[in-house]
Amino acid sequence: MFFLLFLLTPLALAVSSALADSRTLVLYDSRLPEFTTQYSKLFQTLESKNFDLELGLVGPDSPSPDLFTNGFRRYQNILVLPTTSRDLVPTETLLQFVQDGGDVFVISDNKGIQTDVALFLNELGIFPSPKEYKYKDYHNGETLDDPEVQNTVVLPSAKSISYTDGSVALLSNSELLVPVVRAPRTSYTVNVDEGRLSTDSTWHSGSQGFLFVGFQGLNNARVFWTGSSASFHDASFNEEVVDALVNWTFQISGLIKATSTKHYNENGDAGYKIKDTTTYEIGLSHWNGDQWVPFKNRTDVQLEYVMLDPYYRLNLVPTREENSSQIYSTTFQIPDRHGMFTYKVLYQRDGYSFVDESTTVPVRHLANDEYPRSWEITNSWVYLSSALAVVIGWFAFVVLFVFSGNKHFDKEKTE
Repeated sequence: MFFLLFLLTPLALAVSSALADSRTLVLYDSRLPEFTTQYSKLFQTLESKNFDLELGLVGPDSPSPDLFTNGFRRYQNILVLPTTSRDLVPTETLLQFVQDGGDVFVISDNKGIQTDVALFLNELGIFPSPKEYKYKDYHNGETLDDPEVQNTVVLPSAKSISYTDGSVALLSNSELLVPVVRAPRTSYTVNVDEGRLSTDSTWHSGSQGFLFVGFQGLNNARVFWTGSSASFHDASFNEEVVDALVNWTFQISGLIKATSTKHYNENGDAGYKIKDTTTYEIGLSHWNGDQWVPFKNRTDVQLEYVMLDPYYRLNLVPTREENSSQIYSTTFQIPDRHGMFTYKVLYQRDGYSFVDESTTVPVRHLANDEYPRSWEITNSWVYLSSALAVVIGWFAFVVLFVFSGNKHFDKEKTE
C-alpha cells in the first residue's frame, strides 16, 4: 500500500502543477458588502480567459490563505483587490511565490495598501503612497484623456483612463521594473488629512510618479500594481485597459521564446579551431493570444561570443522563417585565441519575457601540420629572398674564385 502511494505521489504533484497554470486566487475584503456586485465584469473577463478562479476571504476572522502545499505552489496567479485588512499574506510568502514563478496583480486605492503587500512591493522597487495620500490633478481631473503610456507592449493603447480615489508610486532604478503609465506633470499626491500643500504632506509632484507599474523577474514571473480601482469597477469598467493589463500580468501577452539554437563550422568540420568561420542561428516565436507565430522585424537581437568577457557582440539579422519561428543568424570568424567560448543570446526588452540562451564550445589551436608553409606567408618573402640572394652570391663567388687569375704555370720539361 505504501509502495503504491509512493508511486502515485509524483503523478499527483505533476497534475497539481498542471492545474496551477490556470488557478487564480482572488483576495478580497469580506467586510466590503458591495464586493460581489462591484467587480462582476472583472470576474467575467477573467473567466472568459479560462482562469480557474478561487475566492479568498480577507478579514479579522479569516485565516491567511495557503499559497503552497508541501512546498509546491497551489496557484499560478494572485489578484489582490483593495482591502483594509491588516492580515493578508506574509511578505516572505509573496516573495517566495514570485521566485517560484507565480504572478501577482495588486489593485489599491488612496485608502492605503495592506502592510505586507506594501512591503512586498517595496522589495521590488515600487513605493506606493501611504494611507490617506490622494492623487490630484486640477487641470485634468480624475480622468486621463491622453495618458502618457510608457510601454505599448503592456498597454498598446488607452484613449481614456479613470483614476478616481487613486494613489501614486515612486520607483527605484531597478532594471526589472516596467513603467506603464506616468503621472501627468500637473498632478501631485497630498495627504488629505492635512488639507494643505507642504513638503511634508506631498508624496509626489509632476511626472516623477507612476499610476501603472509592472515588474518582471529574471524567471519571467510578473507583478503589476495600480493605484486606483476605478477602471475595474462595474460603474466605470474600462475593458480595453483591464484586458491588456490582465493579459500581460497573467502571461497571455508579451511572451516570446527561443524555439531552436544552432551553430556550425562553415568549413564542414565537426569542431572549431582558431580563425575558423562559424555561423550561429536562433529561432524566436511570439504568442499572439491564440498560437505561437514568428517574432519578426527585430533589429535589436544580439549575439555575444564570450570567453570571460565578450570578444564579439554582433547583431543577428532575420534570414528565414521555419514553422512558427523567425530565424536570426550571423556569420563571423573565430578570433585567434583557443579556449572555451560561449555563444550567448540575452534578449531583455521591457514588456517582453526574457530570452537567455547560451551554448559553450571548445576552440583548439592549430595542429603542427595545419600551420601555413613559409612561402604562403607574404611577410616572409623578404627573408626568403635574402636567403636565396646569399646562396646565389656565395655560389657566384666560388665560381669566380676558382676560374679567375692572371698567372699561368707551364709544365717543366726534364731532360
